[in-house]
Amino acid sequence: MNNKECIFCGRTGADIKITREHTFSNWINKVLPEAVVGPDITYERSIQKGPQAGTVNTWPASVVADHTIRAVCKDCNNGWMKRWEDAVAPLIEPMIKGQPAQLTVDQQLTIATWAAMKAAVFEYVWSEDTILTAADRDTIRTQDRPPASVQVRLAAVELDGSPLRARGIAYVDNRTGEKIICLTLTIGFLVVQVFGGPGAGTRGLQSSSMPRSDRIRIFPPAMNTVHWPPPIILNDQSLPSFENPLGPLAAPA
Repeated sequence: MNNKECIFCGRTGADIKITREHTFSNWINKVLPEAVVGPDITYERSIQKGPQAGTVNTWPASVVADHTIRAVCKDCNNGWMKRWEDAVAPLIEPMIKGQPAQLTVDQQLTIATWAAMKAAVFEYVWSEDTILTAADRDTIRTQDRPPASVQVRLAAVELDGSPLRARGIAYVDNRTGEKIICLTLTIGFLVVQVFGGPGAGTRGLQSSSMPRSDRIRIFPPAMNTVHWPPPIILNDQSLPSFENPLGPLAAPA
């Protein structure tokens, strides 16, 4: 997909303005200002697979949520995408700050749909060879829900390091050759994970429908109100394992 085509609606042409979309939502800067995270904010990007594995790039930033990508049209950015940003912010802002929350079925769906939207955007940070399909992105845009292949779960974390963290891992199902994406966003105390793609329908997160003390499934939504945080809180040592649920299947970048 070229940089003059919207990744969601697919529109292109001279009259279509492609805008810069924040990967981490811009409103997060008000939740995690310098007074909370401290001065001298920096971004770090590490490459874990492929010929550049081990490469770490660091650069200064004025705010924590500074990174943007030119990938969506003005109508999508200022329309349905803004609607989801406005809907999710009051739900997860307390969780980002570490405050307990209760999520109804509708609220679970709101967070899950927003997370799927962000996953579709984040894929373009790492590669234009995306795993979520055009049909998946259109489902998010037009049906107000994540694609059917997607599962979303929440956790909580006590980090000594970065207040914002995004880790994307690609898997290849060794039975079908189909790919799966797992994107984990850490925002303050909140961890949001999106797992999906063509291969996810055949494999899935095997334990996602089973009670776990360190995670909460919100899509497919629980048919009752769920409570966050879960009993067990992740930390710097346990977070990497959570981020890589199908470890041995991780595909080279």
